[in-house]
Amino acid sequence: MNKTIFLILCLFGSIVCIYGESYSDTVSVNSGWTADRISWTHELPSNYTNITSLTLIIEAYDVNFKNVVTINDITVGNLNKTGTNQWGTTTLTLDANTLQQISNAHPSSLRVTVTPYCDWIKINTSTLTMEYVVDNGQGNSSVKAPIPLFSIILSIVFMSSIIYNKIK
Repeated sequence: MNKTIFLILCLFGSIVCIYGESYSDTVSVNSGWTADRISWTHELPSNYTNITSLTLIIEAYDVNFKNVVTINDITVGNLNKTGTNQWGTTTLTLDANTLQQISNAHPSSLRVTVTPYCDWIKINTSTLTMEYVVDNGQGNSSVKAPIPLFSIILSIVFMSSIIYNKIK
């Protein structure tokens, strides 16, 4: 087989994907019927430096009007209308500006509040999922860099090909 093709495949396969840490926290709110504010807390990992993405999924019942959702007193959106006597989910993905506001305060937890507007609702569960960068304790961030199995296999095949051609 052509050595150039093997070399290109090995280089392509050795591209390393850089990523941070992932975290997920689900809270059973079980609020019961209410027209009052509903609040709960999501704990955060202690080792994060910066939040790079954050999604909040809220399962609510009987949402008919505008119900404002805040995280640490920052408005992040509204619950989706579910219709009368129906369960539904709302997925809120925070924008970069909101993420920066939250990260700058570096909280150990996030307080989520839903404020109903002329509505009696129930909140069942809330799931927070976040991606974040970890502080390595030396003032800078460290991220994990996996070595793809594909590149290891191709490297072995390439090296075997070179050795085979030298023996031959």
